[in-house]
Amino acid sequence: MKSISIERTPKRVELLKRMGSSDKIVAGEAQEAFAAFIAPVIQQVLLQKVTSSSIYQDLPYSENDRPTIPVDLFLGTSENYIRVWAQTMPGGLPTNVIQGLHEYTFTVYELDSAIAFMKSYLRQARLDVMTAGIERMINEIAVKQEVNAWNPILAAAATASTNGQSHIIDSTVDDVFQLNDLNRLWTKIQRMYLSYVGGTPDGPTPTGLTDLYCSPEIMEQVRAFAYNPMNTRGGYDSTGTEMTDGSGVALPDGVREGIFRGGGMTEIYNVALHSMVEFGKNQKFNKVFDNYYQGSFDPANEELLLGLDLSRNVFLRPVVTSDEATETLGTSTGQIVVRPDDQWVTRSEKVGFFAKVREGRLILDDRAIVGMIITS
Repeated sequence: MKSISIERTPKRVELLKRMGSSDKIVAGEAQEAFAAFIAPVIQQVLLQKVTSSSIYQDLPYSENDRPTIPVDLFLGTSENYIRVWAQTMPGGLPTNVIQGLHEYTFTVYELDSAIAFMKSYLRQARLDVMTAGIERMINEIAVKQEVNAWNPILAAAATASTNGQSHIIDSTVDDVFQLNDLNRLWTKIQRMYLSYVGGTPDGPTPTGLTDLYCSPEIMEQVRAFAYNPMNTRGGYDSTGTEMTDGSGVALPDGVREGIFRGGGMTEIYNVALHSMVEFGKNQKFNKVFDNYYQGSFDPANEELLLGLDLSRNVFLRPVVTSDEATETLGTSTGQIVVRPDDQWVTRSEKVGFFAKVREGRLILDDRAIVGMIITS
């Protein structure tokens, strides 16, 4: 599906023709103008296209600043040590370190993409070709951002433990997701947020579970809440076996009607539900999680549900702002830099552009992450 659409106007047609000019000065000025025009467009589309943008909060800083963060101010707790996760290089393994509540030095990496066009397309003002090239550039950067954003989250979910307990629990019933499971995840994430002396931590307490990421098949089961019994005390016996005597209790009529009319639910117990095709049996995130998880998990027949507490300011995206890009978007400026590519000589009859962004991924406290395996 196309994510951008550039309106064809006389000025833009003229700009494209000037970019294909044989006069180097005229073409160079036009290419610089086009790069300045397209940079904020790419940045805005990436904010909407990348699923992890709703999880991580931007931490913009100048490329000349010291890359550190005062952990104690972000966590609001007096605990001595916490576990910080970071993606320190693109495509690499996420790292974790036991960190005291002082300045944490982070690392950023560069993500880039490049495109090139025949000058004949520019002279013909083929805006459709330019749009397709920009789409390709956006998709390449988006794929790289997604890989590096989800990798530390899945690694933290798989390997983190608090008070000797894994952050992963099993579903109540094989192949079934129900309200009881969501309720258990709520309890799990709140019980984990303890001080290192085993008590209630100082500072603000977390809201608890705010977001749940799952597969389309799990959302199918959520839609089935409209006509399936939900209680575990009447619907299932102590061994988890479904009872067939009709004693199961359904959701309230108003809730079931809302599910039916709305084609599903967007939240349960104030927990936002996110359906992603990367989750599910034999899907990408299942396989990534399996690479890190040391417990019993069959990625082909079981699946992961991921729960996050986004009320806590622990998911951060350090991003370098640059003077090369000055468009203000939201709370950040100059994240995406687009420049003409100067590798093409005159005889190649080509013109190119490259885009780059320098960013990192941080999880200041993995106790904001829980998971559930829908067992087989």
